[in-house]
Amino acid sequence: MKHPILITGAAGFVGSNLTRYFVSRGIKVNIMIKRSSNTWRLNDIIKKTNVHYTDISDINNVKKIIKKIKPKTIYHLATHGGYSDQTDLVKIKKSILDATYNLINECKKYKFNIFISYYIGGVRLIDNL
Repeated sequence: MKHPILITGAAGFVGSNLTRYFVSRGIKVNIMIKRSSNTWRLNDIIKKTNVHYTDISDINNVKKIIKKIKPKTIYHLATHGGYSDQTDLVKIKKSILDATYNLINECKKYKFNIFISYYIGGVRLIDNL
């Protein structure tokens, strides 16, 4: 696994556990979370990560963060629609399709090694685009 590592949606169940896994092995990962995220799953380890606050649908901010990190391994776990009360189809599309497309295109500029995307329907692996 090549570094730097980026995890989007790190405040969620899957993202927080993946973040915790890396931190427990002494690996300082970059995480992207919304400012409004409830970080209770990360509170004890968040200082051991590089935190980048953004909404992944904010392409301009995502561009700045990706340019700074230049990630080689990306775990894209951020999504809207994972909870039964998240039914707004516009937000779901913005989070799953638009943000993923934008994130891949930005990461491509820095020749990532692997991009793993988790969304409501399953897992997608994109390698060496």
